[in-house]
Amino acid sequence: GDHSETGAEQDAAAWFPRLIEGATVLLHDVVTASYTGPRKVFRRQVCWSHGFAGVRRIGSMGVAHRAAQRSRSEALRGTVAGFMLYMLDVKRVLRRVWKP
Repeated sequence: GDHSETGAEQDAAAWFPRLIEGATVLLHDVVTASYTGPRKVFRRQVCWSHGFAGVRRIGSMGVAHRAAQRSRSEALRGTVAGFMLYMLDVKRVLRRVWKP
């Protein structure tokens, strides 16, 4: 599929509203270094959203389930996961900019 940010956003816009409570969402290539689109969408729309809980990684996939609300510990888990994904992008930029 389309791994661009726009493509990943279009997929999320088409599918996330259809997810019922308890449904599982899996986004492939969330932690693959060369694909930033799925990672950004997963970070913003899943990790940092109150509508998903159980945020985790399985291989290169980001996984979570739709929730009506999430506990404080789930919110912290999602925030930390989102921050770690953000740091992957920071690392990627630094490698391009700072070449010793």
